[in-house]
Amino acid sequence: MAILDFPSSPTVGQLYPNPAVAGQPQYTYDGEKWSGGAGVGNVYMSDFPPAAPAGSLWFETDTGILYVRYNDGDSLQWLAIPGGPADAVRYGAQTLTPVQQDQARRNIDVRGGDLAGVWAYKTATNGITIFADYAALFNVTSSNVYGVAGLANSLDVTASGANGLDTGTITTGGYHYFVIYNPTSGQVALLVSLSATAPVMPSGYTYKRRLGWFYYSGGVTNFSQRNRRFAYAAPRPIASSTSAWTAFSLTNFVPLTVTNIRGRLISNNNTVQVGDNLGGLVMSSNGIPAQAYWFWEFMLHQGAFSVYYSSSSAGCMIEITGWEDNL
Repeated sequence: MAILDFPSSPTVGQLYPNPAVAGQPQYTYDGEKWSGGAGVGNVYMSDFPPAAPAGSLWFETDTGILYVRYNDGDSLQWLAIPGGPADAVRYGAQTLTPVQQDQARRNIDVRGGDLAGVWAYKTATNGITIFADYAALFNVTSSNVYGVAGLANSLDVTASGANGLDTGTITTGGYHYFVIYNPTSGQVALLVSLSATAPVMPSGYTYKRRLGWFYYSGGVTNFSQRNRRFAYAAPRPIASSTSAWTAFSLTNFVPLTVTNIRGRLISNNNTVQVGDNLGGLVMSSNGIPAQAYWFWEFMLHQGAFSVYYSSSSAGCMIEITGWEDNL
């Protein structure tokens, strides 16, 4: 019999071992748990530290760490038993305010820095509305994280500061948008910037997270975003008509932070081809009668920021329909 081979269906008041064994504590079942004899504490299993006498064991169910209740002469402490994480030396119970408890839950919800349920789209000539179930924001000067839950904000890309452009006046080109947080006021806002990594933060805002990118030309080019995937409302032509195998720049069509690029190839009873940014063939159409549409996608490799295209005659086109961003 194992040293602690407790009966599987004990009754209240039952002793184990019975009869008693010299040098081994005898336990009593109280209907819920086995309690130790003289000098032996109980065994607890819970997420939170129980109030227990010295000598008790506590298995922290949310971490898998086993502790022993130790009296150091001044106070009772929960000490991790060797074999657990090296930094789990001592457990001190914390008392959190309701606000702190809510933030702790948000930090858990963002799952270590992820995004969830992001949805963004153009709502006006210069307006974008952004929703997110969860987003982890990072402090601009430290490794601290702030979790935002239930984001529902709009921005005007022609405005300045929070919920607008970080600096200057918006002109034709590509822009990134961020969710930002002011820990002093507790305000959450959006911000537009030319920079993908270092927007000019409004006063008091010290946390940020990039959420996406858009192209501006007399207004926001119509698009939609679902998490890390983006799509133009209408395909944007990047090259057309007759062309030799040529690289065309992706600048102002997708962000430099892109991972995958999607597009449409239009053929017209001729030979047309599209290739990735290294010139590798992605798709080819040869002599399909009348006009036909072909959808393609490739992952951007290290190298030129471009897409290759060729056409044997006029009436053909390559368009960008969307992308996936490294958020």
